[in-house]
Parts: sequence; C-alpha cells; structure tokens
Amino acid sequence: MNTTADPQSKRAANQTKSGLASDYDDLKQDISQLRADLRALFEDATGYAGLRAKDIAEDAGERFGDVREEATERVKAHPLTAVGIAFGAGLLIALLSRK
Repeated sequence: MNTTADPQSKRAANQTKSGLASDYDDLKQDISQLRADLRALFEDATGYAGLRAKDIAEDAGERFGDVREEATERVKAHPLTAVGIAFGAGLLIALLSRK
C-alpha cells in the first residue's frame, strides 16, 4: 500500500489551502469594513437623535411660553375668576392632604 499522496492530490490540497486562506483574509476585511460601517451608522444615528431632541426641547419651550402668556392674559381679563379657581384648588389640596 502506498502512503504517499500522488502529486495531483497534493496540488489540489495546496490549492484548497490557499483558497481557504484567501477566503479567510477576505472575511477579515469584510468584517472590518462592516464594523466601520456600523460605527459610522451609529454616529449618524446618535447625531440625528441629539438634533431631534434639541428640536423637541425648543418646541416644548416655545409651547410653554405660549401657554404661560395665554394664562397671564386670561388672569388679567378675569382676575376674580382666577382668584376663585386658585382658592378652590388650594382648598381641595388641603382637604386631600388631611387624610
């Protein structure tokens, strides 16, 4: 029985080995590129979320200012009603806090 492989089998094994090494190197490069792409995507998403949060905060601030202004105008237009509502709210809170 001959234990040595024939030259054609050796050549095929070497080609398979070099092909696997090449595929492994390509895979490492692809993973590295994927990491870079994911990092860039995450940075873009983080930046967008920060800008969106800033816009929401600005809108909320503007709305709060508008509501405060409207409340001030209504109190000036109906001062006795405002005092009555404030008294009633205070009384309700006092009654609820006693229990």
